[in-house]
Amino acid sequence: MSALLQEDPALYEKYKDIAIEIPKTLVLSTDAFESFVSRNHLQHFAVEDVPDQEIADAFLKVDMPEWLVRELAFYLSQVNDPLSVRSSSALEDSSFSPMPGLYQTT
Repeated sequence: MSALLQEDPALYEKYKDIAIEIPKTLVLSTDAFESFVSRNHLQHFAVEDVPDQEIADAFLKVDMPEWLVRELAFYLSQVNDPLSVRSSSALEDSSFSPMPGLYQTT
């Protein structure tokens, strides 16, 4: 958005005091999630009818892969601002059927 304002002289003049900055971001891919699930033998939760709290408890009791811990530690060492966490899935972000907020983020 900031680049668009600067590219259009009329817009830039009208809103020259506006500076939009994109914060540092980190994306954990499906590969990271699948690695976590596989390593900790949590796949059965995908096919069983289990209460959300039981799933959350099981996920919180196990370890993350070391490579992921290192990546997160490095990212967190670079961030001085408040941290926002958002979960997403292909189902949530589908252009044909957007469903943001379908999954709980804590």
